[in-house]
Amino acid sequence: MACVALRTSSNASAPNALWRTNALHDAINKLLLHSIPKGWGRRRQRNLKPQVVHGQASLTPKACFNKKYRGWIYVNDGNVTFSGIDRKTRDELKNPKDEPKSKWCLKEVTESVECGKEIIPVFFGVEPSDVCSQTGLFKSAFEEHESNKKLNQREVRNWREALKKVGSLRGFTLKDMNWDEAKLKRAVIERVSAILNKKPFESRELFMLHAFNGEQPQGDYVELSNQVVAAACGLPLTLKVIGSLLSSRKDVREWNYTLENLKRVPFWKVQQRLKLSYDNLDYFEKEIFLDISCFFIGENRENATYIAEWFENMPKLRYLQAENVNFQGTFPCFPTHLKWLRLERCHFDCPPSDFNLEKLVILDLYKTNMAPILINQLSLRFKAFERLKVLSLCGMETKITIDFTNMPSLVKLKFLDCSSLTSIDESIGKLKNLTHLSTPRCILLQKLPDSICQLSSLEILHLQGCVGLASLPERLGELESLKKLDLSWTRIEDIPDSICQLNSLKSLNLSGCLSLCCLPERLGDMEELEELILDNTRIEIIPDSVGQLRSLRLLSLNLTHLSTLSCRHLQKLPDSIWRLSSLEALQIRHCHKVSSLPKRLGELGSLKMLDLTATSIEKIPDSIGQLINLCVLCMVECKKLSRLPDSICQLRSLEILDLRGCLALTTLPERLGELGSLVKLDLGWTQIEKVPCSVGQLKNLREMLMYFCQRLLRLPDSICRLSSLEVLGLDNCNELCSIPEGLGDMKSLKKIDLSWTRIEVIPDSIGELTDLVELSLCWSKSLDSLPDSICKIKVVEIA
Repeated sequence: MACVALRTSSNASAPNALWRTNALHDAINKLLLHSIPKGWGRRRQRNLKPQVVHGQASLTPKACFNKKYRGWIYVNDGNVTFSGIDRKTRDELKNPKDEPKSKWCLKEVTESVECGKEIIPVFFGVEPSDVCSQTGLFKSAFEEHESNKKLNQREVRNWREALKKVGSLRGFTLKDMNWDEAKLKRAVIERVSAILNKKPFESRELFMLHAFNGEQPQGDYVELSNQVVAAACGLPLTLKVIGSLLSSRKDVREWNYTLENLKRVPFWKVQQRLKLSYDNLDYFEKEIFLDISCFFIGENRENATYIAEWFENMPKLRYLQAENVNFQGTFPCFPTHLKWLRLERCHFDCPPSDFNLEKLVILDLYKTNMAPILINQLSLRFKAFERLKVLSLCGMETKITIDFTNMPSLVKLKFLDCSSLTSIDESIGKLKNLTHLSTPRCILLQKLPDSICQLSSLEILHLQGCVGLASLPERLGELESLKKLDLSWTRIEDIPDSICQLNSLKSLNLSGCLSLCCLPERLGDMEELEELILDNTRIEIIPDSVGQLRSLRLLSLNLTHLSTLSCRHLQKLPDSIWRLSSLEALQIRHCHKVSSLPKRLGELGSLKMLDLTATSIEKIPDSIGQLINLCVLCMVECKKLSRLPDSICQLRSLEILDLRGCLALTTLPERLGELGSLVKLDLGWTQIEKVPCSVGQLKNLREMLMYFCQRLLRLPDSICRLSSLEVLGLDNCNELCSIPEGLGDMKSLKKIDLSWTRIEVIPDSIGELTDLVELSLCWSKSLDSLPDSICKIKVVEIA
């Protein structure tokens, strides 16, 4: 997205008005970047020589605003950058009439258009029509360009086309606002925010990453999370800061308090919004915050070699982040109060002799050769890591073996994408405070040390993507505090029986374990288990003891087309599954051998989602009608399913019924209309011949899809009572010859697809569909004409 400032005027006040647009840039700057409010640690700020960024900003240095510029704003995937006219060019354009003649300006506008960016034009003392048609001062400017033989005339034509497009866009004309800069700033900020917020899904995912470590919220936190994302207006930095703040707040009341504060601060006052996280710190934490200094990010390596001198100005530095830095020489002034050290792509020319890391709490090393130097050498000479609580190594390509003897306080240990990690030292068993051990995608890791079973405090063991790992320690069940075990996409062949002793385990992820054929018989002994994920495994039988997992909320047995082993996969669900009183989601997608469901399925009283996609299910048990909390029933491509039980009409909470691809399904229950909560009904690619009249009772139905229902002959008149219906899809219903006369009664309809049907007449009542925006009639050869009433619809696309 580009915000383009255009002007041509002989008004004496225009230049001043134009140059004052720095205020607009400053306002956008405040919207997007985090700076220290007045009164926050300014005495420290004055003495710092390096680039200082307080807190964290998601933008690179090239994306930062600078007051010497004016110009336009680019928004791409949530990042915002600014480009404009520098001082030299500004001096060349002291006369407002010169800007249309400036080749530089025209090239920049053209580049913005050709890059396909969304553009918000801001017209300063110029009519959009003059820009669009190149009249007024633009006319004389282009006459001069076209007479200039030194210019490429094709480029000049491109300039004309670019201005034509920009002039035709909806933007802001400053004189329409009575030259009120405040209104202009507000309007542009709101538009930029709207564009930043156009991807609500990405905004929610960003917030979840920081608030819940990427996991999904539960209970009251689902709605609270949605409200926080909405209140943050999709601004990435706000989502990150507020999400990180709330990640440590476990009380719903604290969430509500933060949410109310967030709502009270207007979204353009981002500085105040981000200060909410500061206000929630205690006195000691605030002091730490004011000592934070993050520098050398993206700095020239030559400049970065002066790091030793700069340390003299920061004797109490507590957070140091360096990227792409060569550490050379000695460091007599290296800060001794350092708590957090993050080094990314940094290198030592020789081992440091005077690094003092005795107070270090967090060490984060990313793609650097400094790991063996810092960890193995320093820990032998000093009490360097006695207070260390978090050690994170990412992208290490140098082979390293860490002796954990000198790290008694370690709580979190992470090896991420360390391709050279082949083993973990037995000394890890001494880490009695360790709660989190993570080794994702360490592809050469072949085994875990037996001493890992001594980690009595370990709560999370994350081994996802360790494709070389084929076995687990037999005494794994001694990890009495373990809550989450992720073995997904490993080469594990057997699960040790001792795992059934993990009475605190809440999540067990075995997805992608393509060599895993069976589960321990006593699986049901893990009474606290809430999630059991068995996607893409070779498991053929689920132990009957699974029925004892009274806390289980998710049982997932999905297969995907990545696996070719479906003939040897799961054949049936155990009858005991009905005892899973807490189960909310049951997924058995693509388990082609599963042909039946337990008769007592309906006793799963908490079930909200049942996904049977691409199974061989032939019949749904009558007890399904007892699933009073079921919201989603998905039976896509259940090709052997020929009918639905009448009891399905008792599912008063059902919102989505997806039957597409059920090629043997010919009828629907007559009482289908009793599904009062139904929002989406998908019958595509079925053999349905008629729709029951009761369908008109579905007052909440928004989507009704019947594409490729090639036996469908007619629709009931009652369908016209669907007052909430927005999408009606009937394409490729080859035998459908008519639609009800009362079509116009469905006032909410926005899209109708009648392509490849035998419809002969469109009812006159279609003109009453004032919300209709799309009517598809492709290859409807029997249709001779459209009714005159269709002209009543203001905006409709007919294809």
